[in-house]
Amino acid sequence: MKKRTKKLLFIWAVAVFTSPSCPRMRASTPFPRAKPLPDALPPDLEPVISTGKMRLTAAIVGGALFMQNIDSTVIATGLPAMAKSFHADPLHMSVALTSYLISLSV
Repeated sequence: MKKRTKKLLFIWAVAVFTSPSCPRMRASTPFPRAKPLPDALPPDLEPVISTGKMRLTAAIVGGALFMQNIDSTVIATGLPAMAKSFHADPLHMSVALTSYLISLSV
């Protein structure tokens, strides 16, 4: 870089970063200091999850998994009949069933 270019770049940087509109260089508002995090929360601030809420959450997740298993069982059982009505090979329908079940799991 030429001397003249360096000098112009320096003058531009000084003009930009020392202007009052630049939030980085305002001397009146320094960046706030981060407070150190405590090792553990005090006992009165610990989150409290009731036993009823935990049981309800477990029941909802268990119900969803049960419904997914029933869905896959019903579809797998009816696969030969579906293949016959679509005039397709059951192996090709199996690929469709697998892709359907993968999309359900996501």
